[in-house]
Amino acid sequence: MNIFNMKKGRSEIKYYVPYDKVEEIKHFIRPYVNLDPYSKKQKDHRYIVRSLYFDTPHLDFYYQKMDGLQIRKKLRIRAYNDNHQPGSYGFLEIKRKYTNAVVKERAKYPIPQIEDIINGDETNWLSLKQANGSIVLGKFIYNIEKLNLEPVVLIVYHRDAFVGKHDNRERLTIDYNVRACKCDSLNSIYHEKDLVPVTESQCILELKFDDYMPKWMRKLIQKIKVSPESISKYCMGVERCVMNVN
Repeated sequence: MNIFNMKKGRSEIKYYVPYDKVEEIKHFIRPYVNLDPYSKKQKDHRYIVRSLYFDTPHLDFYYQKMDGLQIRKKLRIRAYNDNHQPGSYGFLEIKRKYTNAVVKERAKYPIPQIEDIINGDETNWLSLKQANGSIVLGKFIYNIEKLNLEPVVLIVYHRDAFVGKHDNRERLTIDYNVRACKCDSLNSIYHEKDLVPVTESQCILELKFDDYMPKWMRKLIQKIKVSPESISKYCMGVERCVMNVN
């Protein structure tokens, strides 16, 4: 891929925020944001994110992040909320980082079809590609085969999500109760029993936008007095659950 010819990515900036700052944040942003459309459908306007991350046998993606490599990627399967029911969907996601810009590609499939993809059934891969025509699916399979990727860790958290009233590309999320477990199968993506906390006393505020940070976001950061951090839920999960770093 020629990164100079690709569509410009978005900026994503993360901050650690104490729980006691959350209500102050929500009060401040009220004039500028609406609930994310998916949040509106939830009973308490909050949903659960479940991400199964892939890496090489030597954890190359983890070390690229820790070494500060400017151009890198992550592959994950993402599902939402609590139950794996008939008709449940998940998303194949490829997230690329180009210095300060982030580009995410995703494709939606029923969970059973994703299980076939992960289990390496090439017949099902081919039939899915023919039926769906997804470029993302082809890229996902290519990376799994070329890099010998395998599921490594499951990250789960609760999320409050908001979008800008005047520009829905402006997005603010607050992630709570981030927890993780070592995981080598999609079958465990809805499991809770083995999850352990990785951010016990803080939540994660994330701001996403195109081009320049909106004025209201800048005012928010000045008001709550936080600084940007290099936060990776995946890396925290690997350290806690794979490397057993306390």
